[in-house]
Amino acid sequence: MSHPSLQDRVTRLDNARWHGGPFTKPRTMIVMHINDGDTFASSIEYLNTTTDKKASYHYGIEKDGRILRMTDSGIIAWHAGDSAWPNPVRATAGNPDRPNGGASVNDHAFGFCWASRGEAPTDAQLESAFWLCDFFMGLHGIALDMVRGHDEVAPGRKQDPLPAIDMNEFRALLATYRTLA
Repeated sequence: MSHPSLQDRVTRLDNARWHGGPFTKPRTMIVMHINDGDTFASSIEYLNTTTDKKASYHYGIEKDGRILRMTDSGIIAWHAGDSAWPNPVRATAGNPDRPNGGASVNDHAFGFCWASRGEAPTDAQLESAFWLCDFFMGLHGIALDMVRGHDEVAPGRKQDPLPAIDMNEFRALLATYRTLA
């Protein structure tokens, strides 16, 4: 499959304040998120200026479909927090923050984020997300069933990308995109 290069589609910011070191494990997963801002750029600004939340993403997708790179794809982004796959432990009232004992998929997963306030992704955002997922799935051999929502790897602790999009629906649309691309 022929792809435009990342340089053709992505604006490289590489400005994440909070992140880990280089990946030492194969990248086997993509975790989809939504932010709570009007733009992904505003989320970057917030995440880089607060100490309340030490988080970052690899890529964010603006409502007009522009893709911004927050963290180099060779570096671990801190996007999923306490998480696991398969068989994540559901957060409960008695253990809301660390149900998986502090384990995280961050060490083998890319984190992609839509700019959203809970509304469904725009058509431009969906196309960019399909393109970005397809690119990294092809580059790293990531299986379709390893494209997961934050809610799936951290159940009970995180709800995104719901209500914006159901991940079963997203994976079905992504499968169709990959067939047609």
